[in-house]
Amino acid sequence: MTPPYTLPTRAFAALRRTVQLTQRGFALVTALLFLIILSILAVTMFGSSGMQGKIAGNTLEYQRAMQAAEYALRYGEWLLQQRGLTETTCTQMVDLSVVGNQPMVCLNALANPTTLPWSAGLNLTPVGMTVRAGGGVVFTPGYTGPTDVNYARQPSLYIYKVGPDPSGNMMYQLSTVGYGGNSGTVSVLQAMVSVSP
Repeated sequence: MTPPYTLPTRAFAALRRTVQLTQRGFALVTALLFLIILSILAVTMFGSSGMQGKIAGNTLEYQRAMQAAEYALRYGEWLLQQRGLTETTCTQMVDLSVVGNQPMVCLNALANPTTLPWSAGLNLTPVGMTVRAGGGVVFTPGYTGPTDVNYARQPSLYIYKVGPDPSGNMMYQLSTVGYGGNSGTVSVLQAMVSVSP
């Protein structure tokens, strides 16, 4: 007669073999499923970080365009304070960076400020601003990063004499446009300025 403890041991061994045979493929399937889920998460994270980089780049270009337009607006306000500007019908662009060219006040309104580039007004280049057709970044050999970030175009300014306000001050409409690092990044600003006689 066999001892009583051998019977359960044989039964447990048979049961263990049956469980092992049914679970052999399950561990592999579970591991592959986790691997697929982790791969999908990794691809999603890389995609979203690329999108965040594009958003940051677009925000930077928008800010550059806005600063260029804001500079032109402040320059126009300063010009109006200087008095004695020539008043004329504006039909062409005048580049103020060319020696001898004088700023002017336009007697005709800017037809459509959102149609760019403008055909009349003033172009100006602020000190320290590098303008290169198409904008972009310049890499100088021997340096590890970009050495110059360019603007696509010069900021433009259009000063339109509206006429006197009820208090006797002269009203002017300033329209400016600034470009970022490419010609597709543009800011257009308009302001009304009152100048006392």
